[in-house]
Amino acid sequence: MSIVKAPQNQHFAPSGTGVEIRLLGPMTVQIDGQAVTLAAKKVRALLAYLAQREGVDVARTVLTGLLWGERGEGQARASLRQSLSELRAALGEAADALIASKESVTWRAGSAWLDTRALELAAKSDDVDLLRTATELYGGDFLEGLAIDESSFEQWLVSERERFRLLVATIYTRLAKSAEDAGKTEEAIAHGLKLLQLDPLQEHVHRMLMRLYAAQGRPDAALAQYERCERELANQLGVKPDAETETLMRAIKARRRETPARADSKASHALPDKPSITVVPFANLSSDREHAFFAEGLTQDIIAALSKIRELFVVSSSTLDPPSTNAHFKLEGSLRAAGSRIRVTAHLIDNQSGKHVWSERYEGDLIDIFAVQDQITQAIALALQVRLTSGDMARLWEGQTRNLRAWEKMVAARDVFLRFNRVDNANARQLLEEACAIDPSYTGAIILHGMTHWWDARFNRSTDPEQSLRLAEKDVETVITLNPDLGISYMLRGGIAWLRGEHDLAVEFAEQAVSRSPSDAHSVAFLAMLHMYGGEYEKSMAALNLAMRLCPQYPSWYVYYVAFNNLWTGDYPAALDVAELYLRREPDDPFAYVTMATILAFQGRSTEAADMIKELRRHSSDFGLTEIRLSQPYRDPAKFEKVVTALRSAGLPD
Repeated sequence: MSIVKAPQNQHFAPSGTGVEIRLLGPMTVQIDGQAVTLAAKKVRALLAYLAQREGVDVARTVLTGLLWGERGEGQARASLRQSLSELRAALGEAADALIASKESVTWRAGSAWLDTRALELAAKSDDVDLLRTATELYGGDFLEGLAIDESSFEQWLVSERERFRLLVATIYTRLAKSAEDAGKTEEAIAHGLKLLQLDPLQEHVHRMLMRLYAAQGRPDAALAQYERCERELANQLGVKPDAETETLMRAIKARRRETPARADSKASHALPDKPSITVVPFANLSSDREHAFFAEGLTQDIIAALSKIRELFVVSSSTLDPPSTNAHFKLEGSLRAAGSRIRVTAHLIDNQSGKHVWSERYEGDLIDIFAVQDQITQAIALALQVRLTSGDMARLWEGQTRNLRAWEKMVAARDVFLRFNRVDNANARQLLEEACAIDPSYTGAIILHGMTHWWDARFNRSTDPEQSLRLAEKDVETVITLNPDLGISYMLRGGIAWLRGEHDLAVEFAEQAVSRSPSDAHSVAFLAMLHMYGGEYEKSMAALNLAMRLCPQYPSWYVYYVAFNNLWTGDYPAALDVAELYLRREPDDPFAYVTMATILAFQGRSTEAADMIKELRRHSSDFGLTEIRLSQPYRDPAKFEKVVTALRSAGLPD
């Protein structure tokens, strides 16, 4: 196996092949995706030092002094030879990355993907998305948990740890400024809190958070941030906040006194027509004040995660203000640490009845505090997504990962995918590829990635439909290898068969999907779609009604097929009502106008149908009958021709 892959280090995520060395956090080594065990601490230390200095001939005397400084020269050289031998044995065929001569040892440049190099490279970019990627690479302190009781190595280790902490702090600072400049206040706050987790003595960060909280109309949260800053500086440095911070604090206090009392909460803000939730700051029940930072960071991470779920509306709540009583739900919780373990309890409360509708307890190891925070955040966000929005479908699709960053990519991709246009479909695919790079076994993300290719085959005239279907099939095969019983993979298999004109096989696959995952609303709705195009309207409507019960915040495409079921059963008024609802929900979807025009034409309202096509052409000038032929494979060709004839008469061009 040749592992000299210099270009690989230019990527921010590993390719999944070759050698991968992670040094940020507990050290891990993988070769072609398989973990490599390096039992001896000094073997790990040796590899880390050589990899960090890749391409440099490191003198053997430097290595012996670094790792065996208390031993005589002969014994130290023998220990180095033994460690090199163990390292070669562990690396196997990848050992050709080690170049050893009588006087020096070198780790060949470009022989492995290094998270440290990827972080350094990403940090040089001005692209905000790449800077976010850089933060995902930071899994903890450099060589976290590794200590070998050698003063020279420890000095190098401390220096590297501080260097990477400063680098990550610089990245978070740039992200916070970018978010603040763009008016993304919650995002800027989240980045600021991450900065304080790295170093709670950054007074300029405390000031930034004070400004942001004040800008949100949360003066008490801003003043609480000042108190935290004052406490940290006094306890750790024995100093007071500087004049700039004091001036900002007094200005916030003055504005708070001048601000009239808020109006009655029930009348102050009209909430959107979807579940709303306020997150109360999690309480620290531990005696260690450091855990207050964890509690605050966890609260902000949960707010940020819930804000990514488009079916939820998150209402801000400050540390001292009472939670918004006009939100439908309130999430509150607490944490308690004991030894090296931490326990987090979360409760969801119905604000109207005061009843607890959900609660859960999570535990984690404080050794890797950031990983625990991410895991608990993802678990709570997913639990609320299941409870309040998508039902068990969220668990089956988004929930097939424990990685918060991968989950966030998946949630964002689903949101973009459901906009149903070529640009957003491509953007969704990119987000899904990023999710899969973070978690290669994320089955929900892999299937949705296949759905983007399936969408291209059905709707995108600029692609080769069969090639797109083959790419979708490849994703299905990957998921079946990971989990042969996962229902959503059969759903996509059914969609592929349907576009190839294999209606019976398509329905068979879709029924298998539902039998394997009966609570997956998308699989049920997909079966409903196939029944509609197959002329089984009663079955289709029954399945759609079930899908809507399974997914309280169901996507608009369910409504689209309700309209067509009503159309083909002759209930034109109901079809028109539902089509108008779909148009209001999806005013940028060309098919919303096509559906309206079709129903109006079937009713003999030709002038109105023509007006609807004119409106469509104003929105999508390149949309025509080609898209209809590509996307509407009816089992009965006569039905399809009736649609085409109606639309052509209304003025839709080829």
